[in-house]
Amino acid sequence: METQLPENTDKTMPPAQAYHNVVILGAGASFDAGIPLLPSFVDTMWEYAIRGKVGEKPLSKKDMEILGAANKIRIDLDSYNSRASFDNRNLEDILSLLSFEALGDQRQTENYKTMVRAIARTIELSCKIRHLEQTPVAPIPLSTPYHRLWSHLLNGPLTRNNLPALITFNYDLVLERTLWESFHRRDRGTPKPVVNSCGLKYFFGESDFSIKRVPHKYSISQGPQLVSEENGDKAQYILNEKTEADIPYFKLHGSLNWPQQNPTIRPATPPTQVVDDPLILPPVFNKMNTPLVETVWKGALEVLRKAKNIIVVGYSLPRTDIYMQYFLKAAVGPNSDLHKIIVFNPALFKDNNEAQEMKNRYLECFSPQFSKRINFSPPHHYRGNSDARGTFEHFIHALEHFPKDLMFFP
Repeated sequence: METQLPENTDKTMPPAQAYHNVVILGAGASFDAGIPLLPSFVDTMWEYAIRGKVGEKPLSKKDMEILGAANKIRIDLDSYNSRASFDNRNLEDILSLLSFEALGDQRQTENYKTMVRAIARTIELSCKIRHLEQTPVAPIPLSTPYHRLWSHLLNGPLTRNNLPALITFNYDLVLERTLWESFHRRDRGTPKPVVNSCGLKYFFGESDFSIKRVPHKYSISQGPQLVSEENGDKAQYILNEKTEADIPYFKLHGSLNWPQQNPTIRPATPPTQVVDDPLILPPVFNKMNTPLVETVWKGALEVLRKAKNIIVVGYSLPRTDIYMQYFLKAAVGPNSDLHKIIVFNPALFKDNNEAQEMKNRYLECFSPQFSKRINFSPPHHYRGNSDARGTFEHFIHALEHFPKDLMFFP
């Protein structure tokens, strides 16, 4: 399963630029897009396979085959329960065990790949942010928290000189798709954006996600026989062109648009579309096993070591994730300029053991003298549903209304 770089690929990475702010996105950050959280992910995959439909929409024959095969593999792993502690409804347990089974065993390698395809399909089937084959007939209403993130970053006080670096544990393409959608606009009634091009930098090869705004004429239906033509802009994918806003986007566990065999090269499909065999790393995978993976993790480590503020959204830092605990310690340990860490998580707004245990997990990663700089109660003058406190929506609301409480401004 080892991913190799092509021989002609530069295996070194230029020194990472210093970013004052770094945002770390966990699974909770994709929940608003409909993607299930880790504890319910396998149950969702099982439900799709058993019911043969998502909601009331039947699955395609291909999806039935993929999810059915993955469910069979999961059931076959249940035999481990007689001797070893193993939960076949836990995605991390399944991927970790399959990755070890695949060592030197071609059949088990195929099982791992089948499970990866099923994960990709489950994410896609549940995701509300769909891949669009072509430019929409009319610009999409930019109303989700993800669209609002791009609106704030590309047209707000952080634009150009203080954009954050993004680090994620998620495989999905929610941010890529909503960025692409955000570059569609009509001239009438829509302010001219500050930034006309943007690049999400994956930090390896030619696979960066870059787009620019180009003129476009929309044909908008006004009735059965009436169509109006309106001038505006649409997004265009670009490659090897400098953009006005470059945002590092470190996808530490892989991405649904990175081909397993050669993730350094942009595939023939649009970069907002899932590839057939995506690169997804199992939780126990040695993150420094390949030049490619090392480049991504090293880049994330460097930006964290230079950050002033770190904002964590939707990540609980579970005790089982030993690798991430040491990664955070290695990242912030040498950072003498680190000012504060802000954690957004719904569990932290509850007065129970779960909230205290999560706080303890974070506090144990840092020195006692720094613990007072960890904010577990981010700005919560939130006028919406109180249940949304600590969610990605809450983070966006705080970013829009209290940016200086979150971000460091030089």
